[in-house]
Amino acid sequence: MLYRQIMAEAKLPRYFYHVSRRELPVGTQLVPSGKAPLALPIEDALEKRRPEQMLSRKAVVYLAPNREFNLYGQVGGYVYRVQPEGQVDVHDVHWIGELQRSAQKRDMTFPPDHYMDWTDKTLTFLCAHYWWGEASDRPVWEYLTPSATILKVFGRSR
Repeated sequence: MLYRQIMAEAKLPRYFYHVSRRELPVGTQLVPSGKAPLALPIEDALEKRRPEQMLSRKAVVYLAPNREFNLYGQVGGYVYRVQPEGQVDVHDVHWIGELQRSAQKRDMTFPPDHYMDWTDKTLTFLCAHYWWGEASDRPVWEYLTPSATILKVFGRSR
């Protein structure tokens, strides 16, 4: 547990950001939607392999260390600087991209060789790297927290 705490603190940014389709005022407390953001096969694989002490992806507010939400596949919305409330879990979304490619490979006639097979061994490997905050060679960090409070509104992103 101490290792996880040290690693999480080392990866915590000075500021956290959140993007939403809704325009909200400063002071608003952001709470989870109750829905996981990705396709069910991906979310099911992650939830099945989620360590008990990690927050469920269905019960969190998603935060980023910067305002470049296109890195996460999100385009448009209102951008906020926020203060996380409670536990903050740190994950590299690169591993989710590998899960998505593995899922896509099942439906491809001629999949790229570098896509991993959708097997229990692959899913366990990728999910473990995601959940334990293992950095890939090009990490894109996301931060999960039970709730967050809006500190500043930056306006609409494009």
